[in-house]
Amino acid sequence: MNMKKVIWYLVIVFVGVLACKKSEVIPDKLIVNGFLLKTDIITYGYGTHILMKDKNSNITNYALRSANIKLDDFVNQQVKIIGNTINGYPVDGGPIYLEVLSIQKE
Repeated sequence: MNMKKVIWYLVIVFVGVLACKKSEVIPDKLIVNGFLLKTDIITYGYGTHILMKDKNSNITNYALRSANIKLDDFVNQQVKIIGNTINGYPVDGGPIYLEVLSIQKE
């Protein structure tokens, strides 16, 4: 990985952390199904994981975070998620941002 990519990655992570601390969870619960992936470098800068309706799609349907659930345990799996939308998102053309309250394999 070259130095420019590392710097951009760090900037994106830093901005994402700042955005997470300023956001509020509002009581808009969603139930969604899809394929869970760990985020890599992303243009919109928020979420630790993403949910795609179809694992072969290039479209991210939801950005995810969770304070209480280890999402890494569900990476590369088809899951059902219940979550709250996070106030102030989506931004920069990104997806809806969810705080995951519960998750189960499908």
